[in-house]
Amino acid sequence: MAEPIEAGRSPAGLPQRFDRYKAEAEQIVTRGIEHPNYELKRSATISRDRLADRLDFVKLIQGLANAHLAEERFIIIGADQKERKFYDVGNADEFDPAKLAQVISKYLDPQPRIEAFNNVRAESGASYVLIVLSPDQPRPIVAVSEGTSEKRSHFRLGDIWVKKDTSLQLANRADLDTMYERRINEEAENRARRRFNHFREELGPALATQQAISTPSRELLVGAREDLRGFAESTISTADVKRFKMLLEMARERLVEEWDSHQVNGPGPPQDAEAWATEIAEFYRDGFIPSLESVVELGLHVIKYDASDEWLGLIVDTLIDTFETSRRLDRLRSGLLGANREVVSFARPAYEVYIGVRALATYAVMRKRFHFLRRILPRFVRGFTLDNLSQVFVPLVFWPFSGALGLPDMRGGRNRTLWNERIQGAWVPFFGTPENFLAAASQLEFILEFNSYVFEAVKHPEIGKLKQKLGNRYFGYEPDFWASRLDETVSIAELFYDALAAGRAFPPEFTIEEQAIDLVLKGKGTQDRLLFLGGFLAHLKAWQGEVMMHQFSRFPFMFDWPGRLKAITFAYLESKKPQ
Repeated sequence: MAEPIEAGRSPAGLPQRFDRYKAEAEQIVTRGIEHPNYELKRSATISRDRLADRLDFVKLIQGLANAHLAEERFIIIGADQKERKFYDVGNADEFDPAKLAQVISKYLDPQPRIEAFNNVRAESGASYVLIVLSPDQPRPIVAVSEGTSEKRSHFRLGDIWVKKDTSLQLANRADLDTMYERRINEEAENRARRRFNHFREELGPALATQQAISTPSRELLVGAREDLRGFAESTISTADVKRFKMLLEMARERLVEEWDSHQVNGPGPPQDAEAWATEIAEFYRDGFIPSLESVVELGLHVIKYDASDEWLGLIVDTLIDTFETSRRLDRLRSGLLGANREVVSFARPAYEVYIGVRALATYAVMRKRFHFLRRILPRFVRGFTLDNLSQVFVPLVFWPFSGALGLPDMRGGRNRTLWNERIQGAWVPFFGTPENFLAAASQLEFILEFNSYVFEAVKHPEIGKLKQKLGNRYFGYEPDFWASRLDETVSIAELFYDALAAGRAFPPEFTIEEQAIDLVLKGKGTQDRLLFLGGFLAHLKAWQGEVMMHQFSRFPFMFDWPGRLKAITFAYLESKKPQ
């Protein structure tokens, strides 16, 4: 069941995004809320006649674009925070998108990714300017010319300004490491694949491709994705499970067994610590990550072509073996070489497995191939902690990590972080756009939180007995709805409604522990079954509002369940009123 954590946003189409931006901007201003993602300015200009103000504005754009935030950032011109009101912006034409881009490109490179709406009208009638900076920026964004006015130097050639909380600061080494980390990892992987393609061309591309498709080979795991796709399509079309298993076994050698050859176990540091650190980094970059991505991609092809769900089960088995192997990487856990940036952090291999499993589940939801979820949702793993002593078992697709593990900051939302960390670089052909991924991810969140709700919120004596029977299994879940809206979940909620209204058994593909759902619905008529769903819908909306308003001083998203979902939610709330 949900517990409070920090909020963010999820994108949609341009009209929907604009409506959301406008609504949230006006709620922020009229309530006088201060937030690092919002910069409220009574006035601003990029006119040449007011050079100092122009340079300050460019510097602000640079700082916001370089900020370590995995969500949109906003500049609202014509807003007074103290007075909690809007004022007409007389120079709004200066912020025409083309004019603004021309000014910014003169001073900054790469160009920040921004959207400018220079004729937004508030409910009060005042016209203001709204500038939105994308969460996915080509950082670091550097000053490529001097920013000097008659009064002072605003920024120098080569400066990298970063917005931290409510102040602008020059980037330090840690900031640059954070900015470059993802780009370095992506480029390293691309280099590894280019090296393999070069060798393959020397040996004969036609022969290599033919062999790759006809016979599984370890090169498929680290080579060109076209060859892996050809292999997947060939084996799926011929239902050749033997070749499929062969390639998975080769992947398991790399993901599970090869760690032992790199001295990851044993007391104390290795004899040559620096050489060992380099060796681990190269194996992780050129062997582990490409192989893991290929295994997940095989699973995505299985879902795409609606192959046997047993094949997906074999892939999930391999991923869980990899997750469990990551627990015993003692020399990564020790932190003895923690100051060396080349050393892989202890939890990172397991975290990459988690991203892969979430990608598979999200794609199954996106393609409405829900039967594949039966191979993912009920899979439990022991909680992943630094000391490896946890005896609590958690569904892998939930969040199996706890403690200080050095994992990425998810304050902008779990699903957006997963997209930025790996999915957009490895499997974007399957999802297409971040909007597609985040929409399906929200639907998956709904399914996961429903399972958590049954165990953690429903007061039912049989559920208590079942929890005792299951022992140390934990069903608490923190959904991503503090960072995304509920709009995208309506389609899944409608599926739940149809199943419950039909009076048949609840679809097992949506359950982690099927017996629990059966227990809470046992003996209920159609209306009571629907009221149960209404209770969950009411719970979810109330939880989202409480977290956003009380914990983070943010106004909740404007949303209400539509149509028949609204009716059963209202009926549930009415049934709980004192008679």
